Amino acid sequence: MAREKIPNGTYRIPDAEYKNRTVPGIPVDNVFFWKTPLRPGRNVVEVSDGRGHTDRMVIYQEPAEPDPAALVQDLRSSNPANPAWFIDRPVESQGPFYTDADGASDNTFDTLPKEVEGAAWVATRRMSDPNLKTDLEFLVNPSSKGATVFVLFSTGDYPTVTLKPQDPAIAGEADTLRKGLAETGFKPAGTQAVWRDHLLNRACAELWSRRVAPGDRVSLPGRTLDYVVMVKQG
Repeated sequence: MAREKIPNGTYRIPDAEYKNRTVPGIPVDNVFFWKTPLRPGRNVVEVSDGRGHTDRMVIYQEPAEPDPAALVQDLRSSNPANPAWFIDRPVESQGPFYTDADGASDNTFDTLPKEVEGAAWVATRRMSDPNLKTDLEFLVNPSSKGATVFVLFSTGDYPTVTLKPQDPAIAGEADTLRKGLAETGFKPAGTQAVWRDHLLNRACAELWSRRVAPGDRVSLPGRTLDYVVMVKQG
């Protein structure tokens, strides 16, 4: 849906109340705001400067119904406080993977392991929050060619430059997760990675994977640990 042209600087930060006084908003360049409602599910937003430069992003609004063509079907979370959503677009280096944007769940990928390039992911709230522990379960679309399911998780170790010692609690949860993954057919990919925790510290992570046939169901018992599930077709 094409929208009208909006001059740069038109968008203003709204006025705010601070210590019983009104702080007037100011114009902000390079922000373009349209009061266009998002559709349920996948929304693609594209902007152009009229000089050949374009950029696009994908925004997911809570879908009314699941997409029957998506690789992941019948996605379930056991914790009502931590619903799970299949984000049907590739993960990105430096990109977030949790759904919260509250300053307490700012975990992001760093450089992606090559194995997961092009994979979509299951987005949840921050898994290392004890109140948000949840079991995940989903079906690989029977009409697909199958998939590889990846789990990337924190190990409790940190790169030397972070100047942080190993966190024994995180390391213990990581060991428990490894055992659970092994019992359900996952194998270590042999890939060590680095990502950022919710305090934006660089943290060591480990990748496991499992090949899943079309129509097979995947179940992942919850752990109180930063981890993300990714799914790659074929």
